[in-house]
Amino acid sequence: MNENIPIENVVKGLIVAEPVVNRYGQVIINKDTVINESHFRVLKIWGIKSVVIKTLINENKESKISSEEVKNGTNSKINWLPSNEIEEELYSLALEIINKKESI
Repeated sequence: MNENIPIENVVKGLIVAEPVVNRYGQVIINKDTVINESHFRVLKIWGIKSVVIKTLINENKESKISSEEVKNGTNSKINWLPSNEIEEELYSLALEIINKKESI
């Protein structure tokens, strides 16, 4: 199953389901490419607004994002990591909440 998502929701580790083309029809990111940091610059330069990505399907046919993908996505959007035990606990709770929302 594929999903067209806005660029602001694209995170590292997602897999491109359809080639991303520029306004001239040239492929700038191939199908089955795993998004990494360098792709964000390319998408911004070409003014790409959305990307069709592959979604993971579990046995119940529901979309599910792994906790590692949630953590990587969260880390790529914030410039902060916990520095003590209390912050670590808050960070873990936030990741759990995000993971629950993403799996709905």
